[in-house]
Amino acid sequence: MATAQRTYLVTGNGTQRIVIASNQAQAIRHVVAQEYKAEVADGLQVATLTAAGIKVEQAKANPENQELFGADLGA
Repeated sequence: MATAQRTYLVTGNGTQRIVIASNQAQAIRHVVAQEYKAEVADGLQVATLTAAGIKVEQAKANPENQELFGADLGA
């Protein structure tokens, strides 16, 4: 059975994009993945970047994702 999709307006950095996706997180991920990448940081990278003044951020769980994937994977 196909997942229902909706049309989302994704806004950021002064631009707007129209994205058809199954949920809000998927729409945002589609846009962000074209401009950013994420990888596991090693200790040396963390030390170097924090010494340069970059702050460590704590991601918050997204309630929509928790409903889909459970508390452990819903970040």
